[in-house]
Amino acid sequence: MTKILIPRSDSVSAKIVEPSDFTEYFSFMDDYIINGFTVTAGSGLAVSITSGKARLKGLFVHNTATETVSSLTASTTNYVWITLARDGNGEAESWNFTKGTSATVPTDSVLVAKVTTSGSAVTAVDENDTPKDAGLNNTKAWGGGGDGNVTISSNTTLSDVKYYDNLVINSGVTVTKASSPLVIYAKGTITVNGTIDMTGKGGAGTGYATSGSSSGAAGGTSLNMQQGAGATGGAGSAGSSGGSYPGGSDNPAQNGSAGGAGGAGGANSSSVSPNTKHVTKFTMNETNFVGAGGGGGGAGGNGGNSSFPNGVSPCSGAQNGINNGVGYGRGGKGGAGGGMIVLIGNSIVIGSGGSIKCNGENGTVGTGGILSENYNANSCDFGGDSGNGGGGAGGNGGYIYLVYNALTNNGSSNIQVNAGTGAAAGTGGNGTASAGGNGTVGLILHDD
Repeated sequence: MTKILIPRSDSVSAKIVEPSDFTEYFSFMDDYIINGFTVTAGSGLAVSITSGKARLKGLFVHNTATETVSSLTASTTNYVWITLARDGNGEAESWNFTKGTSATVPTDSVLVAKVTTSGSAVTAVDENDTPKDAGLNNTKAWGGGGDGNVTISSNTTLSDVKYYDNLVINSGVTVTKASSPLVIYAKGTITVNGTIDMTGKGGAGTGYATSGSSSGAAGGTSLNMQQGAGATGGAGSAGSSGGSYPGGSDNPAQNGSAGGAGGAGGANSSSVSPNTKHVTKFTMNETNFVGAGGGGGGAGGNGGNSSFPNGVSPCSGAQNGINNGVGYGRGGKGGAGGGMIVLIGNSIVIGSGGSIKCNGENGTVGTGGILSENYNANSCDFGGDSGNGGGGAGGNGGYIYLVYNALTNNGSSNIQVNAGTGAAAGTGGNGTASAGGNGTVGLILHDD
């Protein structure tokens, strides 16, 4: 058995520390930019990178002069990396700036910047995702703070992951993101006096069924391991048979059509399981756990045709006793599931009027069918009554993930992953339709 001492002697008088020793025994350090390595647009498809210092696989990386990285790929997003070079024995012996168009981190690399190009020039440089000042705190890296100190004082829709020094969301202000997940890092404190809201940003809600006997659509798929599928929408009721027009024995009255079935709740995809520790090691695909959408309500059945003599209806107008009430008993819409919010900050403070929400949406009420009138010479309305639409189901609650050293929550119900409520069926037509089902409560995770 070999016993290893670091620094090691290797049977010579000088003590030797190999690069692999740093990689093996200093792996508790993050890969990060210590300072410098600032990227600016250069001439044509090139960028300039200032001198700087970084840690990569436990090793110290240093450049003492500005360097140019050229021949970037035109009309796309490029990624510029610091990448180690190894010798034939696998020992790191040097490093270089490398580039590519894939966001996947290459082996032995740390990101310097994302660079957007046109056909002939650099149009934007983004260092927000560059790890900076992560230090030794590998399990609680609060981000590089590239977005600085920010106070949000008006309703705001974020477009990407944010890395603040400190963030304050003022009272009465709502912060959201068009698609899940919403992810915020802060080196200092995240203060929520307003609202961070990703309600309904998970599995999509479904449109209502619009014609007789149509089934409701299935809710949008979730990505989670906790809730299972979304709730089912309510079924529509059947339409009634048409009446008998005097002398209508040549063309007898027809039966009403059946009501449509309620739409299924969104399916549950469990291909990825949530890890409750070390959030900074997740990729965005791994963190996007969203609640399933509710199924839409089924449509009410159409009323049956009335009888009429000699194959010809004696009536005129839009409602002449044939398929009375087509399209009236519509199913309600299923509610969308909640999205996901990830807050990673040294301190998180939720004010008494502040809230963090990933609720599922409520379903909407089905539409009632219509009743036919008794035959008379003016209306000639003698078809069957149309059925009522089923209620839409509520969406499942989403996910909230909080990572912090300190949490101050000044309200009793400020962190919400509530389930959406199923809606009632329509009334007024023939039969009794079903209400939509309720969603399932989401999940709140803490890593403290």
